[in-house]
Amino acid sequence: MKHFTTVFRENKSNFLEFALIFAFFILPPLIKGPSVGEKVSIAGGGKLSVSIFIQLILTVLLLIQNKFKPILPVEKKGSPLILFLMWTPICLGLCMISQAAVTGISMAMKMDATGGYIFPASTTEWAVYFFNLAIGVVYEETIYRLFLPDTMILLAGEKKSLRIVFEAISIAIFAFSHRYLGAMAIVNAALCGTALRFGKIKSGRIYAPTIAHLLYNIFQTIILYLLVKP
Repeated sequence: MKHFTTVFRENKSNFLEFALIFAFFILPPLIKGPSVGEKVSIAGGGKLSVSIFIQLILTVLLLIQNKFKPILPVEKKGSPLILFLMWTPICLGLCMISQAAVTGISMAMKMDATGGYIFPASTTEWAVYFFNLAIGVVYEETIYRLFLPDTMILLAGEKKSLRIVFEAISIAIFAFSHRYLGAMAIVNAALCGTALRFGKIKSGRIYAPTIAHLLYNIFQTIILYLLVKP
């Protein structure tokens, strides 16, 4: 307890910021229940919303803040370009393998809890869709691969066992933020979240997992559309 008190006092502003962002941005998706029998609107279904611009503003502010005042010390892992080129395909490949396995199991067990998906209906809506998709990916990577785990690890200090626990908790939070899509989506998000966080740690930056996540979501959209297009 003394350890946590000391760390909190030394980084009070970090944890106050964490509390606010957790309450207003991280907690709401965890509360949202499964969309049983309902059609799911992916990336806003090609519609602009206030929430996407709020996510954009928060993402920009957190990235600027991390640029000048990183939550954790930035470790030099090697050439940023080489690490990016190495870990982007690794993260993407692991996510695609996870998606294929989970989709296969889901189809075999008929576990799709949704009532279908809402896709864009025009070229303009598709453009907005991919805009929403890109913002959403950068937002998720900033929150779930950078801000959330790094702030929790800051609390752990040098205690390696606590660091592992907090890494697991941050991945679980990311996974359960997808529970509105059903149980298998939680499993897939946990596996993909682990791969993306590992990519961030090994590359030292969020660039590789962010591009991998974006490409993964684009491929997933194409495959989903071809399978269930109206």
